[in-house]
Amino acid sequence: MKQYAGQLREFVTTDTARLMATYLCIIMIMSICFSLVLYQTSTGQLERQRLPPGEAPFGQLSTNPPADIRTFIANRIEEGKRELASNLIIINLLVLLSGSAFSYFLARRTLEPMEAAMEAQTQFVSDASHELRTPLTALKTTNEVALRRKQLSLKEAKETLSENIAEVDRLQQLTDGLLRLLARDTVVTHHSVDLHDVLNIALTIVMPKALDKRIGVQDETPPFMLQADANSLVQILTILLDNAIKYSPPNTTITVRAEQDTKHTYIHIVDQGIGIPETDINHVFSRFYRGDSSRSATPGYGLGLPIAHKIVKLHSGTLSVESTLGKGSVFTVAFPAQQ
Repeated sequence: MKQYAGQLREFVTTDTARLMATYLCIIMIMSICFSLVLYQTSTGQLERQRLPPGEAPFGQLSTNPPADIRTFIANRIEEGKRELASNLIIINLLVLLSGSAFSYFLARRTLEPMEAAMEAQTQFVSDASHELRTPLTALKTTNEVALRRKQLSLKEAKETLSENIAEVDRLQQLTDGLLRLLARDTVVTHHSVDLHDVLNIALTIVMPKALDKRIGVQDETPPFMLQADANSLVQILTILLDNAIKYSPPNTTITVRAEQDTKHTYIHIVDQGIGIPETDINHVFSRFYRGDSSRSATPGYGLGLPIAHKIVKLHSGTLSVESTLGKGSVFTVAFPAQQ
């Protein structure tokens, strides 16, 4: 019993209980007001049946009705009032019970999206703090080690500075990604874009990484135009190609394909990488998600795909993935044919 009492006290202090009480108060005020109006209207109709002094009942000619008939009518009117009041009280009790359940349902339906948003925000801040802490710790450690050396040569100082710059670059990459994800006023301008032009720009950006890993990139896209923002499309393709290179072993090939129909333009990035487990497929576009240990061992922050996903949505398009573990993945961007 004490356990239930404690749980009840905890529930009363929650946001759900407070919002539920607000909804229930609104429901009960409406129900009571309706009951009062109904009672006043109904009792008014009943009072009209009461015989005025001197009036004969049932069409009799006598001007002095028998007292027992007059008393009978008055008693029936009072009984009707009491019965009406009892029924209205019972109805309001039923409204109270059903309204409590309905108010709880409304409160949860109202609060769940807010709680989910708050939880996502808290998780985002926590993940961002963790990711920021890693390069900051490395930067601090490098400098502390350099300061402990009594005789620091010029070469060692340059190496320390180079390491510092590398960590600063990582921090800049992370903060730039966070800003892109948090930006709410991003505007894309749709105009006719040559797919080969934007693809060549993206390939120029990622080719140094591909060459370092001896990965070939094969362009099998036909020449056609599509409606999109050129800079945004370059960013999407760069992210997807960089992701494919990152998770592909050496001496493999990444293929870029494209097709059009009357409703959509499709761009496929096909790799021969490590693949994505089925349990991770639904999370690859979530911020900071890195998947299993084999993917987590690859450098990165887990921001690229969420950024690409957001940009594609700004184009009213979709970004999807199909993957077979150990064989590779296919990321597909679909844009509406007309913007």
